[in-house]
Amino acid sequence: MENLASLGPCELIVLAALFTVAIADDLDSGELNVLGNFISAVGSLVSTWAAQKEQLATSKESADSNTAMEELKNQIQCLQDNCNLLEQRLQHK
Repeated sequence: MENLASLGPCELIVLAALFTVAIADDLDSGELNVLGNFISAVGSLVSTWAAQKEQLATSKESADSNTAMEELKNQIQCLQDNCNLLEQRLQHK
């Protein structure tokens, strides 16, 4: 799959066209319809799979970002509390 993913757009189109010509020549129109519909169904399912993987990754990144933001807010609050405590101690001396 790495080889296929590394092809340029023109090369990929030419490869698809060559594949189509190679298999279409020996099939009748009914077989071509069945094969075309099957390939379209596979393509749709692969696209759905990829979209869901991307969505889940984005959701996880967002959740991780929210968790990190909350941790930062807690640290800032802790620092502010410590500063206030130090100010109070300095005022009482």
